[in-house]
Amino acid sequence: MDPSARPLRDWLARAGPTRASALRAAFGLSQSTFQRRIASLADDLLVVGRARATTYALRREVEGLRTPVHVFEGRPEGTVRRALTLHPVEPMGCWVESHCADVPSDFHETDPRRPSADPAVDLPWFLLDLKPVGYLGRSWARAHPDLGFGPDPSRWSGDAVLRYAALHGVDGPGAFLIGEAARDRVLEGALSRAEIDRRAVCSAFPELVQRAHEGWRGSSTPGGEQPKFAVTLRDADSERPCLVKFSPPRTGEVGARWADLLLVEHLVHELLAELGVSASRSFVVDDSTRRHLVVERFDRSGAHGRVGVCSLASLDVHGVAGELRSWSAGVGALEVPVPDGALDQVAWLEAFGHAIANSDMHPGNLAFILDGARVLGLAPVYDMLPMFHAPRFGEVLDAVYDPAAVWDRWPPGARDAARELWSRVIAEPRVSDRYRELARRQAAVLG
Repeated sequence: MDPSARPLRDWLARAGPTRASALRAAFGLSQSTFQRRIASLADDLLVVGRARATTYALRREVEGLRTPVHVFEGRPEGTVRRALTLHPVEPMGCWVESHCADVPSDFHETDPRRPSADPAVDLPWFLLDLKPVGYLGRSWARAHPDLGFGPDPSRWSGDAVLRYAALHGVDGPGAFLIGEAARDRVLEGALSRAEIDRRAVCSAFPELVQRAHEGWRGSSTPGGEQPKFAVTLRDADSERPCLVKFSPPRTGEVGARWADLLLVEHLVHELLAELGVSASRSFVVDDSTRRHLVVERFDRSGAHGRVGVCSLASLDVHGVAGELRSWSAGVGALEVPVPDGALDQVAWLEAFGHAIANSDMHPGNLAFILDGARVLGLAPVYDMLPMFHAPRFGEVLDAVYDPAAVWDRWPPGARDAARELWSRVIAEPRVSDRYRELARRQAAVLG
């Protein structure tokens, strides 16, 4: 490197990607002098654009990965395509080099002056859900303290998320795969996910519950705080990747309440599907100790296909939904285009959620289906249940949720659907007598 070019290098290391004209002006250089000095940095530079639009950035290494990083996308039919290449740049962020029509080429979060509560925000928004979060994410981190990621995945940097996804996260949410090794494992079917015959779930689930409590070591880490494990259920003609939520032992008050809530979640799925609302497919399995809710993964297609998905938390780059605690406000403020009608659908779901006492509609509990980075529409409904009735601090309460206190815009049919749900809960023989009475009181609030 020409020593006279070091000030240019130091500038790019601090300021991030910069137009050629701005660099020349900052140092008062002639065109010929600038070109000579910048040429001496060629091995360290990423050059984007041409002529007056030329932008220079200083390349950045990612510990444990070869850069640039190739990103692939699983397809519903079971194939894998090369989607993009990530070029990490100093001091943060990356240039996305697109290889398909559904992902635009652009710089992502390269301004060091822009603060963010999420240390991984320098990743493109459509890759943020690869971060292992919730119960499974923490279980994985606890099970691998020797790998140097840290015990709390929510605090991982974007580089740590990339390294995790490339080396360990081949069965994470959505369709994106980081690096050739992850792509090859998916194409070979080498996923560390338990596989059992659907007819043997009652005998197999207790061991999988125990493994989940000891620290899940698999590669599936979809979010959510409810204890769960990942599994592939086989029957005569299909293999279906699923997530299995489970209650504590039903002999105690806490376990009995969670068992009721898991059953209600399944009833929600059934009701919404009957109403023409896309919802997760599920079924309930009871053994002598626990209740299990088996939910088919909507980000998988058959045994090997993948479907793109992105949560509102990742789409909502400015945090509107989280700050206002509102799905509809977050979707209404999105910079990423969503299909016409999506906001109306979200408002209906949000109203229905309040009407069934769901007090936990955070941005991670609403998702969209993707093709590349293009939003196709809402994902099937998941994690929709009366969380206001969940045990708190180990105590089970029978308080009634008042939806009118937090929601005053009732789309047609939302309250009627909630009334129908409570009618089904009251009539369901597997619901405990205590929760049946709470359901009667909750239904009465709706009139």
